[in-house]
Amino acid sequence: MPTLAIVGDSLTEHWGERRSEELKKLETLAYGISGQFASEIVARIPETLAYRPKYVVILAGTNDIACSEGNFLADSVLETIAKGMRIIRAAGALPILCTIPPVNYFHWRPEVQPHGHIVLLNEGIRALADREQMHLIEFYALLSDERGGIDVSYTNDGAHLTDAAYEKMEELLRNFIAKNVI
Repeated sequence: MPTLAIVGDSLTEHWGERRSEELKKLETLAYGISGQFASEIVARIPETLAYRPKYVVILAGTNDIACSEGNFLADSVLETIAKGMRIIRAAGALPILCTIPPVNYFHWRPEVQPHGHIVLLNEGIRALADREQMHLIEFYALLSDERGGIDVSYTNDGAHLTDAAYEKMEELLRNFIAKNVI
């Protein structure tokens, strides 16, 4: 039974595939499916809760930005994340929000300029965590370069993460778990 579960998209899926041993040491389940939008991720929260984690991290919004056709609505993604929080709370687990990592570009959608959308969504996620008095894990600041994009050592394609990025994220999770798990 994991202490912590992360539900998300390809960032989470790759994390679980490539660093499963490290996540086991953290008693963390990475439950991601590539290409999923926030609404699809939240729809999988009941499956995640079947593992009976104490905490559930929602890592969602990147694909909503990538596939927005220029009509990205941060408020819609934030409402979906808030719905996920309510599902997690109703099941007796504690929801945790996290900012989404920076993206320089989407190689499959080069016309999308993600930076402004990511900043806007992360501002909303921070405000939601503050308003709901929830824990927040700050992946964006952890992986950003001086321009607010993803540091090149943390990505191979502008969007997906390297093991070096996951190692830094695991350290953040390790610190969170040490301070908050009873």
